[in-house]
Amino acid sequence: WLHRQGGARAGARGALNRLAGELACDRIALELLARGNRGERLLATMVQGHLGNPEAIAPLKALVRTRDRLLSMHASAALVQSDPNLAAQEMAPALVFDGLWPVREVVAVLYQARQYCEPVLAGMLPGTPGQHLPRLLQVMEGLRISLPPAQLAPLLRHDSVDVLICVLRVVASPVLRRDVVGLVGHADWRVRMHAARALGRLALRDDVPLLTKLLSDRE
Repeated sequence: WLHRQGGARAGARGALNRLAGELACDRIALELLARGNRGERLLATMVQGHLGNPEAIAPLKALVRTRDRLLSMHASAALVQSDPNLAAQEMAPALVFDGLWPVREVVAVLYQARQYCEPVLAGMLPGTPGQHLPRLLQVMEGLRISLPPAQLAPLLRHDSVDVLICVLRVVASPVLRRDVVGLVGHADWRVRMHAARALGRLALRDDVPLLTKLLSDRE
């Protein structure tokens, strides 16, 4: 059943879910989540993700918090499938700040819920400590979440090189052109490089001499 779900179209998935209901697969999967071995819980987790069974939310949330990375990742993905709004509200902040999760995995898990993640992650920016800002910004970039210039402008004046690089990677508004120009002379070559790339998207004809000067940058 799970194998069929993986390659099925929307209409076929609905028929497979009805079949699962007739066979009480939701109940069987719940029992395996509670008392199965690792392999059975993993299988049940993926099944519950497809079924979207509300009764599975609590046990799936418990699995997300386990130290078993594979189970935790699949439980997170199942929660996103079952209730993307809940996943964004309850999981996104924890995943962003959990350094054990590579950014690419956080993005992969949350991608289906990205429209729900956007206000949650944007709301986290003002209160996030500087050491965590790069990771938060990287997740937002991976999820293709755009921030308004008013939120990006203060970050372009941040003391952290890593924060500046993350912001320069996503800045796309001409409103921020002057802020980007101000970073072309930054002491760190990585910031200068990303500022030059950002100007490639934002620069005016008047910026050509500045960009030409960068051709002879020592780095």
